[in-house]
Amino acid sequence: MRMPSSILLLAFLALLLPAQPKAAIEADLSYKVRTGNSFTLDIDASVDSGYGRWDATMSIEVRCAKIDKEGTATISMTVQRYRESSKSGGDIINFDTMKDGSKGEDEELAKVRGIVGKVIASSYIEKDGRVHRLIWSEDGQTMWKAGGGSHFELLRDAVQRSLTRLPGKVTAVGTTWNEERNPIGDQMPLSLKMTHKLAAFDASNGRATIEFASAPEAGVSPMSLDSMTTKSFSEKVIFDCAEGRLLSSDLSGAFKAVFGQGDLQSEAHYDYFVKIRVR
Repeated sequence: MRMPSSILLLAFLALLLPAQPKAAIEADLSYKVRTGNSFTLDIDASVDSGYGRWDATMSIEVRCAKIDKEGTATISMTVQRYRESSKSGGDIINFDTMKDGSKGEDEELAKVRGIVGKVIASSYIEKDGRVHRLIWSEDGQTMWKAGGGSHFELLRDAVQRSLTRLPGKVTAVGTTWNEERNPIGDQMPLSLKMTHKLAAFDASNGRATIEFASAPEAGVSPMSLDSMTTKSFSEKVIFDCAEGRLLSSDLSGAFKAVFGQGDLQSEAHYDYFVKIRVR
């Protein structure tokens, strides 16, 4: 049986039509909060300089204190516990806010005990799910100064990253956005300009994977260091789109810092990681 010419014509025209593009995979990258909502951040950090090693764990309660009539939520962060262990030369510290008489505890570190149970920071989340930068309370500023050194400030950056800046809208997989952050802190100014990317979205569990899309560009204050080279940097964030909150974050990196010039020049190599888990 011969096929009607009209059908042959339609088949031929179909071949000429462009293929329909696949629908973009999208994820809602915005924070969602309700009054009274709370969860706990467990932050683990470690730094190895070759001359010594420092490890710390901090637990922080994050709570939505209120939502105003414009829909802006006020978020508070309260320290529940802090622990650290470090060894550098002959100096050894084993400190825990839930234990008295910690080894190596000095007057400054002891101040951290007084911060437990107090709000160290607050932030604001708009109705559309966009988050504002954290505002450190007086107790929060005291805590970071008491910890001392650039190592301790990795924790400060981790607290900031627990409310990672997101687009605050439905976003297609592959979309990128920029952020500038200092993961080391004021003691060792390292400004990282990075580009984040929505790498994947799993519709079966509503989880989005966010990674950095390019190697960060580092800039250094000349008042502190003569040069700094970022040797490696990796970050992976898992975001629960249904609940509108971070589930986990894994950050690791290595860098070389050069101090002084000429015969007085010295350098140090640092490897670090920070892990955040929400429960």
